[in-house]
Amino acid sequence: HLYSCVTGDDLLPDLFVGRLPVSSSHELETVIDKIIAYETSSQFGSWRRRLLFIGGLGSEFRSQSEELIANFVPPQFDASRLYVWSSSPETDPYFGGTQTLIDKIDQGLLLINFLGHGGGAIWSGAQLFNCQDVGRLHNTRRLPFVISLTCFTASFASPYGTSLGEQLLKSEDKGAVGVFGASGLGWVWHDYYLDQCLIPAFIESEGLTVGEILAEARIQFLSRYSGSIAEAMAKQCTLLGDPATRLVLPSSKLELSLAGKTSLSPGDSLHLKGTTEPACSGTAEIEAFDSSGKTLVQLNVPVEEGNFSASLKLPETASSGLAQIKVYATDNRKMDWIGQREFSILSPFVGDVVVSPPRPNSSDSVYIYVRIESRSGVKRAECCFPSREYCISLEPTGEAQQYVTQSALTGLWPGERVEFYFRLTDNGGEVFTSKNFRFQVSSGALLAVEELLLAGEKEVELIAKIKNVGDVASEPSEVSFWCAQEQLGRVSIPGIAPDSCHTCGIPAKLEGGSKNITVQISSLATGEPEATYAREIVVDRFPVRGKTVVGPDGRVTVTVPQGFEGTLLQISPVEQKFAVQQPDFMPVCLYGHQGGAYRICPVGPSPCLEAGSNLAVSFDLTLADSLLAEERENLVIAQWDQQSNLWISLGGVIDSTSICTQATRFGIFSVMLNRDRAAPTIELSVENQHYIQGGAISASPKISAILRDENGINIDKIQVLIDGTPADSSCFHLAGSDVHCLPVNLFAPLSPGAHTILFIAEDASGNRAAKQMEFNTISKTKIKLLGNFPNPFSDETVFAYRIDGNPLKKLSIKIYSISGYLVRSFRDFTDDAGNPAEALGYHELTWDGSDDRGRPLANGVYFCRVKAVLKNGKRQEEIMKVVKMR
Repeated sequence: HLYSCVTGDDLLPDLFVGRLPVSSSHELETVIDKIIAYETSSQFGSWRRRLLFIGGLGSEFRSQSEELIANFVPPQFDASRLYVWSSSPETDPYFGGTQTLIDKIDQGLLLINFLGHGGGAIWSGAQLFNCQDVGRLHNTRRLPFVISLTCFTASFASPYGTSLGEQLLKSEDKGAVGVFGASGLGWVWHDYYLDQCLIPAFIESEGLTVGEILAEARIQFLSRYSGSIAEAMAKQCTLLGDPATRLVLPSSKLELSLAGKTSLSPGDSLHLKGTTEPACSGTAEIEAFDSSGKTLVQLNVPVEEGNFSASLKLPETASSGLAQIKVYATDNRKMDWIGQREFSILSPFVGDVVVSPPRPNSSDSVYIYVRIESRSGVKRAECCFPSREYCISLEPTGEAQQYVTQSALTGLWPGERVEFYFRLTDNGGEVFTSKNFRFQVSSGALLAVEELLLAGEKEVELIAKIKNVGDVASEPSEVSFWCAQEQLGRVSIPGIAPDSCHTCGIPAKLEGGSKNITVQISSLATGEPEATYAREIVVDRFPVRGKTVVGPDGRVTVTVPQGFEGTLLQISPVEQKFAVQQPDFMPVCLYGHQGGAYRICPVGPSPCLEAGSNLAVSFDLTLADSLLAEERENLVIAQWDQQSNLWISLGGVIDSTSICTQATRFGIFSVMLNRDRAAPTIELSVENQHYIQGGAISASPKISAILRDENGINIDKIQVLIDGTPADSSCFHLAGSDVHCLPVNLFAPLSPGAHTILFIAEDASGNRAAKQMEFNTISKTKIKLLGNFPNPFSDETVFAYRIDGNPLKKLSIKIYSISGYLVRSFRDFTDDAGNPAEALGYHELTWDGSDDRGRPLANGVYFCRVKAVLKNGKRQEEIMKVVKMR
């Protein structure tokens, strides 16, 4: 989640980020193909309205799931359950285990929600579901999205195993199209609180991507809950999948109506009409359920130009109570719809409830309209509010079967969820109670400070980001900024739409250091306070009006060169960067300093330091500490080098109260102890050439220097001088990233004759080392056979030869008898020093007087022929006489 937090010091997502936890190209292709197939070729069917709520072992998970269904699942969806805990498992229709779960997934589900205990690769509680069980699924083209709110089931970082979320996503043609869950620990109630934001976000997500859905849910969660657990959940809950995925969520733009009676008896017929928007042709799956959830009638009818109708005869076995009819319609190409209507069997019908106004404010008077159809007539009816413990009588509106509350409901609270039901008595004296209904009171305009920060490039500004977290637009307001009891300034802002922001600010003349800033939002019309927000801010931006700028705590002073007048300089405490790979660097915690290090840089597009100009940095210093007094000579100011990840010592001039130094660029600075006095080492070599000081090398050599230092090499201080002149930077480059053992390669065409090359290196502590090469370059390649020693020899002799100019393409040494018979051949060999035989320079090769089979040769005279093939294909050859004598 933190990858999505780009702007502001908060946990609110600014980007939509997901993770494909794959470790091979095959796995990546599988997941990508799976996501594309989900959006382009998923099966049409009523599975797209099915949701599955799974409750783990424990009554709390069952209760939480039931609350989610009751409060957030609209009736046009099918909310099925599977619970592994039950007080009466023998008769509980929702009790089940692994096979039941697999069967439900195979039938197709839009969304799976799990609440319970888990452990990475498993939904625990009767060992409900694990990674191996994923392989048993057969839900191709009917993939769900999974919300898994339990421990570690969306973990992706373990090299030793696969989490359940990973397995569900990576399994080919089965499993899930995406998984949202925790990569760390779960919390029983905070998981539920997050789920209260996730379920409505998914169900009301028509047209949105998964990334947009999750961002909205996270924002809602963080706006309602705070504290360490809420923050941990926001950080560790992650999406395994593509945030650009869109769920195959059917449209709710399906209008259904019932013609004739809605209070029916078994054997009666129910007449249904439906209209899709937009109009299409296809099929409609119609299913009627009684109050127990039993299917009464099921049939398919054609949809023609957006319209369909059906007559359903109720069976004689239908149970009494509130029943419903659900419809899934599709054009079988790219669109589908869902809808639902209620009716009653052998009982009064109470429905078509309308709250007026539909989204009341706390100051509104609320009337409730309802349609009541009773075969026995209505003697008395009332609307009851259990939380308020009173009822309001209903009276006819004048329209058939329409009733309204006689008096208004008042005294509402902003954001209140009001539950109510209807109670009626028919003419036969029988009392009937309806199901519960609810409506939400508008929270009104509710302004909050979402972000408070310092800004400005020419002058310091306080910026506040104001958000309307309510559900209606706000009126114009006044925002005032305070420091302690002093008002810093105020500004008027226009009205803000719901869930929208407005940014405002004022110039702020504040001294450096920590300041308690308060922002107060008041009504522009009445002056009444609406919201207050307070936060501690470190003032770390300072206008440059002279040359010297003092930091936020008064302990750091910066002197800038000309060219920075009228700009802002940032001097801010930052977290100390410990030099893990610099054993001789130790951060010093100075008395009175806010941080171990300070970032010093211009704000905005301010000029950088010009060549030849320096920045003076000074830290206040007290040597009362006995350790610092003893280590006085080892105190330095160091600057963090981002490229090499090293602290670079800038030295320091110390007096009784301060330590100061000069820097050539802005950055992060800190006072450190540095006891390093050892210079770096330099090792020199010439590629494919045997080099000795003062010897000969080719005219186009590749010269390498390996620079070593346990505290790191300062790469800005590496110099190469050719014959006393600095080499062009294009001639040499750094061949590695390890600044503790850093190869430097030099490619420099040289004229024939004597040359010197000087390598100069400086470590992070400022210790300097230099090493020089002296050599002659030869442009013409020549091989010279220097002879062998001893000659004559008895046991072995050493051949010596020298190659000048450029390395050879091939070299061979062959030994012949006096009669011309080849007795020993050396090809593709290395000399006694391990150097390639073709390399430039001096070579020695030892021969033990044996032939190619290892047999000792007889005494006598032999001839040694050295044959060379040059890079250009030309050949050179030399012959010498060798005598073996025992």
